Amino acid sequence: MMVAQLADPFIEDDPARLTRLHRALGEMYKERGHFKFALDHAEKLHELTLRLTRQTAGLQSRMLINTLEIEQARHETERSQLEAQVLRIRAEKLDQQAHTDPLTLLPNRRALDRQLPALMRRAHDRAQPLCAAMVDLDHFKRVNDAHGHATGDRVLAAMGTILTAAIRDSDLAVRLGGEEFLLVFGDATPADAAKACERLLDAVSGFRWDDVAPGLRCTVSIGLAVRNTGERTAHWLARADKALYEAKRAGRNRVESAPQ
Repeated sequence: MMVAQLADPFIEDDPARLTRLHRALGEMYKERGHFKFALDHAEKLHELTLRLTRQTAGLQSRMLINTLEIEQARHETERSQLEAQVLRIRAEKLDQQAHTDPLTLLPNRRALDRQLPALMRRAHDRAQPLCAAMVDLDHFKRVNDAHGHATGDRVLAAMGTILTAAIRDSDLAVRLGGEEFLLVFGDATPADAAKACERLLDAVSGFRWDDVAPGLRCTVSIGLAVRNTGERTAHWLARADKALYEAKRAGRNRVESAPQ
């Protein structure tokens, strides 16, 4: 019966059954002393085992190669993602550097041009006032002349710290250049903006300037202007700048508000 099964033309498609038949026939012929037939089935079993082993090894090799290729593809994807992330971070850093004053770490004029329109649109959409304050260090040239430009740089850096602490998330503080700064108060009434400017005067005059240079004292003058409906930006900031010079003429270390 088992020999008949071996004659089945489809037996090669069932290696497991073929293995069982050769093993069983080999053992039976061996028990009956038909060693020639037993050896024949043992050899066929051996050939079959080798063939199956090679097939299994080939399949495992292909699986291993596929796994390695998948891993390599995954690593390539991760590397591409990391490279893209590095490029994005580098671009963000370059963009931040391009829009940040390196001395005070405040936004610069380029940042003002980019951020001010958004503040103006928000104020318009919410029907809220928008106030601009020009801030200028008093007698800054004397600081440089008496204490040196390195001390002057430290004074400007300290002003950056003071202004950053003075503003809210809805506000904007910018270094325009030299010793001049601009504050834009979002979501603040003119009275609120004026109070914030008075607090800024106190913060500057009360700062521990002795830590920057012995005997150093610094104050600022501020010109405040509320933007009128439909007013051009240049005209609005020019009114704040004019109010600043009025504060200078009135004795400095004070806030002057521009007429609307």
